[in-house]
Amino acid sequence: VDPQIQELVRQAVAQTGYVPNQAARSLVTRRTSSVALVVSEAEHRTFDDPFLGRIFTDPFFGRLVSGIMGVLRPRGVAMVLMLAENDQARSQLIGYLKQGHVDGVIAVSASSADPLPGLLTEAGLPAVLSQRPVSPLPISYVDAAQSAGAKLAADRLAERGCRRVATISG
Repeated sequence: VDPQIQELVRQAVAQTGYVPNQAARSLVTRRTSSVALVVSEAEHRTFDDPFLGRIFTDPFFGRLVSGIMGVLRPRGVAMVLMLAENDQARSQLIGYLKQGHVDGVIAVSASSADPLPGLLTEAGLPAVLSQRPVSPLPISYVDAAQSAGAKLAADRLAERGCRRVATISG
């Protein structure tokens, strides 16, 4: 493009305050520049449940969100928080996601009985789980090596001469 025309366009953009329409741009690129962070639970809990209400104050959840934002923000990708507390909410969520409102899903669940990972797989949606799925699924996940971590901790304590070791868990 002719440099003079480029400068005229830049001036027009500055004078008018033009901002590209992301929705229109998404029609061409088929990208939304957003990712859904889905907090899901098995049917037996609701978001009124005091236990589940604590997920938002749990330090792990805060670090998880902070880590996700630390990766997404520099890339110009927004995070959309979504909740899926029962079958109806999960069904609505899958319908929303299949319409292409986000580019992918990061799913967080505190329950091994949560059906969401299977629903995401069946729908063919790009997704990553925050933990290893209970049953084998063709889906990506991030998980801590719990056994290896416990072994490292026990070895360290043994090296320091500890002979009576206890485990405290929530």
